[in-house]
Amino acid sequence: MSIYNYIGGYSHYNFIRPFQGALFFSIILLSPIIVVIYYFFEMRRNTQSEETFNQLINHHLAMNLTKYYLLTQLTEIKNVLNSSNPLDFDLSFKKIIESNLRLLKKSFVSNGIKVKSDFGLKKYVLHIASPLRESLREAIGRNFSELYLNDDIPSEERLINYDEIWNKVNKAFLQWESNSSESNDN
Repeated sequence: MSIYNYIGGYSHYNFIRPFQGALFFSIILLSPIIVVIYYFFEMRRNTQSEETFNQLINHHLAMNLTKYYLLTQLTEIKNVLNSSNPLDFDLSFKKIIESNLRLLKKSFVSNGIKVKSDFGLKKYVLHIASPLRESLREAIGRNFSELYLNDDIPSEERLINYDEIWNKVNKAFLQWESNSSESNDN
């Protein structure tokens, strides 16, 4: 092996193709620009999300349409409640609420309500649905605490009575409806 091959002569081990180094340096020089562009679009998405949320929070028709949308999702929520682990209920609830948001968006558009961001719409719907989610979680917690205080751990013989939970949820939902309609009348 000669010194020429060691320093950089032609060898298949250290052969550099034309423009290989230029491409590497171009990527290094463009990476800050790519990062800035990413953060710009991320900030733009966040501001549009906030604008959408603030626009919808002040719109009475949007609240009513969202409540109707939540009413249509109640059967799916009940099905997931009957078939899933109560510990991951919040995740299941969020997935159900987010599953058909394009139908709600179409309803908003057909009623003249402009939606700039899907993320803002998702945030708004979850904000409106939070009393329902909290009452569901509270009803599940009460049922579990009643079972555990009576030393009756849920098993195959003693299943959790989800119909009882669902009756509590329906009462809580009706109270939520009446409380929100009273606050809208004022």
